[in-house]
Amino acid sequence: MHFLEPKKITKLIKLETSYLDIADGYLFASPFMIDLLSKNKPIVVSYGSYKVASSIKKNNSNKIHIVYSGVIENLRKAAFLVANSALFLSNDYVIHIAGYGTNENVKEFKDVCVRINEKLGYEAVMFHGLLIGKEFDNLLNSCDISINAHMYSEEDLWKSKYSFPSKIPLNMGYDLYLVSHNMELVSSSPFAEFTSFFSEFNPQAVAEAIKKCAIKSKLINSNRTPKDLIRDLDVAFVKNIKSLFDSI
Repeated sequence: MHFLEPKKITKLIKLETSYLDIADGYLFASPFMIDLLSKNKPIVVSYGSYKVASSIKKNNSNKIHIVYSGVIENLRKAAFLVANSALFLSNDYVIHIAGYGTNENVKEFKDVCVRINEKLGYEAVMFHGLLIGKEFDNLLNSCDISINAHMYSEEDLWKSKYSFPSKIPLNMGYDLYLVSHNMELVSSSPFAEFTSFFSEFNPQAVAEAIKKCAIKSKLINSNRTPKDLIRDLDVAFVKNIKSLFDSI
């Protein structure tokens, strides 16, 4: 593996900045990107899709259903972390995992799910594989809580400030509450209103956050839900993007 020398990295940063300077306005995926450019130009932040699902939830069971969707891999191990949190939850909870990965990683993950379910004596973790379209809609509509759980090292955590997880607004569009690592990008965002946080990348910490989120979803003002937040963000974005175009 070849690594760039510090001088070459500096040159690349300067080159990239010079390209950014050409723009008359900016559409950023993270408010922290604003700090990278000290320019007096119009800026709008978009966290992702602000589409609200028109369908109604179909969870008629007495259990609390949690969903994690994403890649199944051994680098950041998010799916493995979420699955193992079932060991610290009661049978009131069911964890759903939807995702894709290499054959080797998927097989390893399936084996982990089997071992967890055998140890607990009931189906605590369900792996659905890759779901798209209506199948994915149906899964999200059947759940109560979604999880953002990519594991970052201390060295890499700073990078998370510049790329907002698009699954967060997507899932809240289905009225899902959120459990997330306590990264500054999320805790300082509007989505924190409906989020319970964990600070350590271990299954027990994730499980405790899930329990708090389940309580929060029942105690919070029922007149306002995650869908309402997404609607508010959509209205604000349309207004802001119009102002950006008008000012250029």
